[in-house]
Amino acid sequence: MEGVLPEPVRWRRDKDVPAGVYLLQENRRFHEQVRAWVMDLRKRPGDPLLDMVDFDRILEGLDPQRTENRWQGNFYPNMPFHLQALLRYAEKQAEK
Repeated sequence: MEGVLPEPVRWRRDKDVPAGVYLLQENRRFHEQVRAWVMDLRKRPGDPLLDMVDFDRILEGLDPQRTENRWQGNFYPNMPFHLQALLRYAEKQAEK
């Protein structure tokens, strides 16, 4: 980021919010759309993802009613970033 950000900002040490917080907030906000997207992906006949990915487990992780996905009254979706990236990559490959 040298040359892009001012030096005091670039070397600041108070940038401690993990990037995962953004993903958590997005998954919480759009969990219904993500669930619908995952359900559509699992309906594609002959897709190699169907043998590699446990779609039921993904959908369970996106269910706000499951106690495993709640902490202190808040919904915390369980959808790891690497899994989202894999599904998005596979979706784009299938479109080619």
